[in-house]
Amino acid sequence: MNKFFHFAAQRYLNISFFIVNFVIFAIAILMRFFDQQTNKISLGIILVLLECFSFYLLIKIFQNLQKQTQEDIERASLYHQKKIQEEHLLAMMQADQDIDKLSKQLEEMQKNAVDTIDPQFQKEMDNLFISYCPNKIIDAILYHKSFLMKKQHINYYVKASVKDDLNIEDFAILSVLNNMIDNAMEACLQSKAAKPYVEVRIFTKANYLVIQVENSVNEDFKMIIGKSSKTDDREHGLGLEIIQQQCKKHYGTFEHEYDADEKAVICTATMRL
Repeated sequence: MNKFFHFAAQRYLNISFFIVNFVIFAIAILMRFFDQQTNKISLGIILVLLECFSFYLLIKIFQNLQKQTQEDIERASLYHQKKIQEEHLLAMMQADQDIDKLSKQLEEMQKNAVDTIDPQFQKEMDNLFISYCPNKIIDAILYHKSFLMKKQHINYYVKASVKDDLNIEDFAILSVLNNMIDNAMEACLQSKAAKPYVEVRIFTKANYLVIQVENSVNEDFKMIIGKSSKTDDREHGLGLEIIQQQCKKHYGTFEHEYDADEKAVICTATMRL
């Protein structure tokens, strides 16, 4: 219903703007045919008033567009937030299953009186109980994204050197980090790299939180704001807009560079603490 009203209001403003400017154009033409100074002054005053009204309509049009974009971004952010909660729940359920599996393996080892621990068993234990950093939001995201990358056979490296309290709203961290890793995973899955990889580095520098994500991509890779290769309509390229918006809101930046030699892209987001 809200979309309908937004569409109707936007259409009304567009039509009004077109009509007003058409009238302004017509008056400007008619002024050439009036000889009396009084008529020209009157038409000039009307012209100025219409120009002011036209400028007002133009401002309203841009405000409506900005409002609509903001609502789309918030809607996409909420969708991503719900999605990450669901993914984290699945990751925790998988972790419980892995714990049960490792517990049974450990019992078997005890029954068989095995003196040495199998290297694969040790590796699984290390991956299962890993904690990336004290910050609960970042740690939760990194945990379940690592689980997903492992499941999708994406090589990954994660290093997070941040403290528990960052003095940045959780929603901003959630939006930026979640979208950056999601974009990297999507690009990896579409790339033709023999060993697709994602590297995530998170640290603080000069009172800024720095999130850097590097990943393998195709040779013809292009990063375009508002454009997405995802099949889900709810993820129609708003990820980059969300990242940019949150970085700008927190007096930071979002940049990316393409390494042609490595066939990789490096994205860096900063937010002031």
